[in-house]
Amino acid sequence: MKPFIGIIGFANSGKSSIIASLTGNGNGSYVGKILNQKTKEYVFIYASSPQEIKKIGAVVYAEMKEHFQTLAADKKCRGVICAIQPTKSTKKPSMEKVFELAKINNFELFGYVIDPPYNEGGRRISCGEIKNRLQNFEVEPERIDGRKFGLENAQIIQKETKIILQQ
Repeated sequence: MKPFIGIIGFANSGKSSIIASLTGNGNGSYVGKILNQKTKEYVFIYASSPQEIKKIGAVVYAEMKEHFQTLAADKKCRGVICAIQPTKSTKKPSMEKVFELAKINNFELFGYVIDPPYNEGGRRISCGEIKNRLQNFEVEPERIDGRKFGLENAQIIQKETKIILQQ
């Protein structure tokens, strides 16, 4: 199974820094493929959380649903990395809806909760709360410290998920 990696935290918690360290993409609003030129395999990323994408929520959900179905079937796709804000939105796809899409498309689920966030005054979320909210998805979220360098957290994620092919 391909990994789905949800990097969970509020705005300015360090999600984009971790994704940039893991994939090399520094564009915090990028949605798309990061291609390995040598192997032609790729990782699909949502560097901007679905809750932040500036489109109508139903459109965001429909696009994500189509992406997940296509990515699950594509042999060149190594997995999906998604920044997620744990807001309880009714207008945009919630954290639970995103994990549900990954699960129904047979991705192996991983969740990483950024606590404490990168910015000291930033909004915090407890790993226990996220664990409760994701209990129906058979995922055991792990707490990562947003104050660390993004690379340190990216290495933790890579070690556990093997999302990036090591050559």
